[in-house]
Amino acid sequence: MTKAVTDTAGDQATNRPRQRPRDRKNRILAAAAQRFWTLGYHQVSMADIAADVDITASALYRHFRGKQDLLLAVLDEQLRAIEEVDPARADDFAAEFIDVCLRQREFGVLWERESGHLPDDERDRLRHRIRVLAERAGADIEDRSTADVRSWAILSVLESQSYYHGPLDLAHVKDVLTRAVSAISTT
Repeated sequence: MTKAVTDTAGDQATNRPRQRPRDRKNRILAAAAQRFWTLGYHQVSMADIAADVDITASALYRHFRGKQDLLLAVLDEQLRAIEEVDPARADDFAAEFIDVCLRQREFGVLWERESGHLPDDERDRLRHRIRVLAERAGADIEDRSTADVRSWAILSVLESQSYYHGPLDLAHVKDVLTRAVSAISTT
């Protein structure tokens, strides 16, 4: 008799609807970014991403219309996080910028390698935002005749770690990136 009660209680527990995590969309974006970064857009399916966040593919389609929409959301979200670093509010703009770029390691590769899978108008919008970001990165460069080239060099240096898939010694990488950005800015 005790076993029947236990089984019934166990059945009730398994029949309860699972609670949706509050950060499900963020988990989906992180899983998609990781898969697109490591495997490439064409090697990733919506079912793979859904499995990574423990949902069904049909549940994933409730959040995103398809893989192209998901890639756009990943790039948009990662770029937004980088854009949020405000030089006016940051005590050390370069340090904050570097921290965000290290947290968004996938962005450089995804932009360069996978953005061609986006519709032209969406890719152009993202490209415009990156241009504005480059202007901000070079805002403190005194020699305005080379500021444009050097601001792009700064972004390139900050995104360079995107091409390395192994674990990073964050303290060492931050130091190298900080010195590189400083050298570009003051050369």
